[in-house]
Amino acid sequence: MTKTNLEQCVTEFSIMPRGYIFVPKGQAFITGHCRRKTLEINKTVYTVRSKPNGGGRVLGIRVPHFIFGTVCAMEALTRADRQLAVKKADSKLKKSFAEAVVSMYPQVPESEIPRIVDRATKKHSKRVGRTGKLDVDTRAKLAVRAHIRHVYTSYDKLLRDGIEWEEAREKTLARIGEVAMLWGEQPTTFEKGVKDRAERKRQLLSEELMRRRDKIRQRLDGHATTAGNYERTRDGERGEIYDSDKSDGHPSDDQMDLD
Repeated sequence: MTKTNLEQCVTEFSIMPRGYIFVPKGQAFITGHCRRKTLEINKTVYTVRSKPNGGGRVLGIRVPHFIFGTVCAMEALTRADRQLAVKKADSKLKKSFAEAVVSMYPQVPESEIPRIVDRATKKHSKRVGRTGKLDVDTRAKLAVRAHIRHVYTSYDKLLRDGIEWEEAREKTLARIGEVAMLWGEQPTTFEKGVKDRAERKRQLLSEELMRRRDKIRQRLDGHATTAGNYERTRDGERGEIYDSDKSDGHPSDDQMDLD
């Protein structure tokens, strides 16, 4: 049997195989070792999910009872050493993270550094300090900006007021940039390019608005000229009518004076 054939998905309502036990998700050491040791002896590992046909979330695994007992004994024997190793790894992570923060933000208040580091590297928080997909400088920058967002802006209040998080982030972006620059953040080439493009966009928009304003003024001036010509035309027509009245055979005032 291949490894794929030795792993099957079931639901919590499926009949438990004889000699098996359910191991809930949550203890990585136990579930990981139970899975590996079960496959090593060519026994099936049953992944228990909340929905049938492999759907829903993973609840745990079903493995042979004796495998589970062996792994639990191993976990108890190695617990102290593993806890010490984890503590050393966490300390190393926090130290390197703090150094990256100070390197990128030399003017950051000293009292803020532990708060930034502790929040970003908190276990099981899925925050940026724990990810392995980004380098430490990028993680430090994102962590500092997240700290500024929550502590130095109205971001949390906007969320409480019902503002969507995208809009709340947009509203607080300028303030985050101001504080970050005060703390010594240097804009990247990409950010400079974004800023230049934004400035150019504003210039183009301003020029477009000016062109539209000039067009509106020209239209208004054109309407005013047309209206003036119309009035002058009407005045001219009234003048012609008046002159025709004068020439209907009756002497004008000037003619009467001459006579």
